[in-house]
Amino acid sequence: MGVNENIKELRKLMENRGIDAYIVPTDDFHGSEYVGDYFKERQFITGFTGSAGTAVIFRSEADGAYLWVDGRYFLQAEMQLKGTAVTEMRMGEPGVLKLTELLADKLSYGAVLGFDGRTVTQSLVDEMDAEAEKRGKKFNVHSEDLIDLIWKGRPQLSKEPAAVFDVKYSGLGRKEKLADLRERVENEGGELFIMTTLDDIAWLLNIRGNDVKCNPVVLSFFVLDAGKPVLFAQGGAIAPVKAQLEADGVEVREYNEVYDYIKNRCVGRSVILDKSAANYEIIRSCEKAGKVESFRNYYFIKKYLKNPTEIEGMAYAHLKDGVAKTKWIYWVKQNVAGGKLSELSVADKLFELRMAQENCRGNSFEPIMGYGPHGAIIHYEATPEEYSMLQPKGFLLADTGGQYLEGTTDVTRTIALGELTEEQKRDYTAVLRGHLRLQHRPFKYGTKGSELDKIAREPLHEVCGYDYNHGTGHGVGVYLNVHENPVRITKGELLRVDDLAFEEGMITSNEPGIYIEGKHGVRIENLEVCFSAGKDDAGNSLLKFEPLTLIPYEPEALDLKQMTDEEIRWFNEYQALVLEKISPYLDKDEKAWLEEVTKPVKR
Repeated sequence: MGVNENIKELRKLMENRGIDAYIVPTDDFHGSEYVGDYFKERQFITGFTGSAGTAVIFRSEADGAYLWVDGRYFLQAEMQLKGTAVTEMRMGEPGVLKLTELLADKLSYGAVLGFDGRTVTQSLVDEMDAEAEKRGKKFNVHSEDLIDLIWKGRPQLSKEPAAVFDVKYSGLGRKEKLADLRERVENEGGELFIMTTLDDIAWLLNIRGNDVKCNPVVLSFFVLDAGKPVLFAQGGAIAPVKAQLEADGVEVREYNEVYDYIKNRCVGRSVILDKSAANYEIIRSCEKAGKVESFRNYYFIKKYLKNPTEIEGMAYAHLKDGVAKTKWIYWVKQNVAGGKLSELSVADKLFELRMAQENCRGNSFEPIMGYGPHGAIIHYEATPEEYSMLQPKGFLLADTGGQYLEGTTDVTRTIALGELTEEQKRDYTAVLRGHLRLQHRPFKYGTKGSELDKIAREPLHEVCGYDYNHGTGHGVGVYLNVHENPVRITKGELLRVDDLAFEEGMITSNEPGIYIEGKHGVRIENLEVCFSAGKDDAGNSLLKFEPLTLIPYEPEALDLKQMTDEEIRWFNEYQALVLEKISPYLDKDEKAWLEEVTKPVKR
């Protein structure tokens, strides 16, 4: 069935159960950003394939069906929702109601909201209740997975085998991490600590899996019960590491037992969990607790502060990744004139070159290969049904990453395939200048991500009055999720987690961009690590970023008249660093090309 037929079937079930509006988020049972095929209910009911968005289907056809998406997906959603009964809601745009506001406007007092309580966070339920209360309304809840009843041929729940993540990569052993967690929980007076986020559990227990494509995590829940660690996971998946976990005092139980376990063990006790991540059913399971307190997980496990072993591993992963992607850029430029390269084929070639590197385990996210106008779609994904052939002119925007045992990479290069317009050079140079300024400007201890964000946007405002509708930077895991909380460099209104001050050991992306609908897109992204930069003249301690990514920029795309002498120097220094680090791993022709493109540029 198609989208409209699926919505009709859903409305029949809603009618039978007296549900007035049904919410379909992108989430799995853990609030994950990327989800396995089993959890792609929002894609099933709307046809939109992006990695983020929330749908609401009203029982009345007259009230409609809606999908909220952020700025990364405005153009993609517009294209994919054509011909469906689903209306696109562009989050943050003037006049566009929030999901909670539309529900409160359309529904009457006592209306019934439906959703699968395992995939909706308690924080969203709280927001919906608060918005309804403003209007003197109160909603009732019906928790049931209705999509499962109409999704024929739904994929099975993933249970790929887990593996131990060696301490030579993690830098800290499982026992050390658990001991630190116990101490932090005890200091807060917690008797039952519940963790639901997959990457946090994988980091804490030094395990990795393959239950979410491109994210090496294991479908699981974790509870620290009066100091005793308990892991809930699917038996077939956790079997390869069960003995080692138990040897370190971790009790292993079946995945679906978590709700009953919490109900039985929380009675009259002090419970700590992250309400922003925990699903509605987990919170409901805590109803008989003596006290429930919400803290962000990163308050207890500071995995975003990378230890020396992790930083060293990330640097090595980026060296290997730099070799693969530099070889790939050379290959693309050498072959584009033949007229046989497509967005799909060049992605396949990059995957092949990455997999040839030691300890590469695959992509860290689905590659974004946008040629020409497709580059303006921020999170574009080519498909066998829709893709472009490359031509020896214009830009190819390539945002890709790899998973290595030593670390996770994420890099964007906008590649000049041939002749460029003055507008394309203007935009490329403005983006590069913002990128370089953020990479090189020292800043005081205590500086927050929202303050740093302004630095990268400055040249875009100055040159063409442009601003991009996404964040400038995000945290990255170590052989874990490519987007890792809580590190963020973004405008305050785009923040999804706390606006933290930067510290030594944080790793962030640096990725400003310009997107001209129907023409081209430009984004340039490095991963960078935060280090001490001494003191300024007033005695203030300073921090700075140092690049991990080692892949050349595009000298032929520069408008040198736009750049300051300092920016030109920064550009030349980075190009020289790439040549030094990457050239030993290239063949004769690749090396000669890299030597040419990394020659110092002059005004």
